[in-house]
Amino acid sequence: MPDGNIYIRLEIAKDPITNTLTLITHLNPNAPNITLRENSISWKPTAEEQKFLSQAFQFFSSSKSSTSWSPSQSNVHTDTSYDTDPHQKIEKILQEKTGIS
Repeated sequence: MPDGNIYIRLEIAKDPITNTLTLITHLNPNAPNITLRENSISWKPTAEEQKFLSQAFQFFSSSKSSTSWSPSQSNVHTDTSYDTDPHQKIEKILQEKTGIS
């Protein structure tokens, strides 16, 4: 049965500076569980999204050579510019909250 309440997209990318893999979460700004305001974004993940993210992080961390994984500071990127594109705002907040770029 498809999960109809998943409005996020996950992407695995390779950081060109550190040469490590990173997990990126993209939110759909038109999703019913996203609220965009002038200076903030509110996201209330659905139960299906929480399960999806948990499974992805478990899979991603189990594929690492060590048994535990936490993002290194070199994987954290803070952008001080204020983009008007909602997708970029969402990604910036997720990066700050999760430490994953």
